[in-house]
Formats: sequence, structure tokens, C-alpha cells
Amino acid sequence: MIQKGFIEKVLEGGLRAQVKAFQGEILPDVLLLHPNGEASNPEVNESSNVLLFFALGSKTASFGIPYNPPQQPTLEPGEKAVGNFSVGNKITFKANGDIEVIATNDLIETVVNKTVTATTNITLSAPTVSLGDAVGLVLNDAAAMEVVIPGGSSAGTYPVSITNAGQTKVSA
Repeated sequence: MIQKGFIEKVLEGGLRAQVKAFQGEILPDVLLLHPNGEASNPEVNESSNVLLFFALGSKTASFGIPYNPPQQPTLEPGEKAVGNFSVGNKITFKANGDIEVIATNDLIETVVNKTVTATTNITLSAPTVSLGDAVGLVLNDAAAMEVVIPGGSSAGTYPVSITNAGQTKVSA
């Protein structure tokens, strides 16, 4: 038997839920199912739905797939999105092969090593780009650059030569 229900209370961090079945019956312990490799702790609001399945018709062995129709993004044919749609965070696998990542707050990556390879172009667009140690890592021996002072008594363009940066971390 398959039925629609509404999540009233999430239990065990999203593993189970108390659900109000379509006819008003309260199901105190519904196992929430998520695709392999995915997890969620569903929000509880007026549109927190769950698609209910009952093993052999028994409501004591109930399973549910949570969904929230108003929060689902509009997608083109062939696209898939995962995310926390209620706040606008999502990863969209576009029909043309692009992958779009939208974070309404910070995007934090923690990795051991990271390689970014682009065959055409990489564009960074932000009011401030903090390079951290990156500047020191690319200024090796015999590097040269110019410093521009736009105004004041020291205005001008000055050449800078680096004769010993002491860096061996850059590889090409």
C-alpha cells in the first residue's frame, strides 16, 4: 500500500519520523529512505510531505521518502539538483554537461590536495581575493615584478627583483 503523509516530527537526525497519514492517523515510527550516498534531516513545516510505503500492508512496518514540493527547484529536461533548497543552496547537474554550485553563504572545502584544470579559462570575480601563501609560493629566484604607487611624493612605477625567495614549493 502507498499513501501520502506529512512529517510532524523528525527523529534520530533524519533516520525516522513521526508522520500524520493522509487520513489523519499518526504513525509514530516511519523509517525515512534516502538514495544511497545521500542523507538529509528534513525540515518540519506545512509542506513537509512523505510518500509512505507499508510492508505487506502493515502500518507498523512503514517506510517513507521525504519530499517538499514548494522547495523543489525548476529544472530543464535532463537536469538533476541536490541541495538545501529552502535556503537556496544547490548543486545542479545541467543538461548541457555543466555543473552549477550555488552557496548562499560560505563554500568550505577541506582537502589534502586539490588540482584545478581548465582547458580554456579560469575566472575569479570577487571584491577581494585572498591568496594566502600563494604569492610567496610563486615568487621564486629571479622573479621580477613592478610596484605602482599612484599618488603622493613617492608616486611612480618601481621595478622589484627577487634574488632569493627561498621557495622550492612551486612545480610546473
